[in-house]
Amino acid sequence: VYRWQKKLFRPVIKNFIDDFILDKNHLLPQRIYK
Repeated sequence: VYRWQKKLFRPVIKNFIDDFILDKNHLLPQRIYK
């Protein structure tokens, strides 16, 4: 059960981190250019 939860949980975290990094990468240039 724990193994299955980890398998399900990991992509969610990766997705969240990827979104966060994408967000930062998107906001950073805007801040510099504005």
